[in-house]
Amino acid sequence: MTSQVDPRGWTKLFEDPVIAEAIVNRLEHPSQRLNLKGGSYREKLQTKLPAGKRLEAERLLS
Repeated sequence: MTSQVDPRGWTKLFEDPVIAEAIVNRLEHPSQRLNLKGGSYREKLQTKLPAGKRLEAERLLS
């Protein structure tokens, strides 16, 4: 599973905090976390493509 939200912030995404905590616990317990740092791939792609291709690439990435 991938997320841009830190697991501590996941509980804010659910109405019921008990259910949110249960989901986070079950996902986080057996998992390994990889924190990736770097620039936006979309920004990098935009600088390399001509204007018409940028729109097509954004549509495919969305």
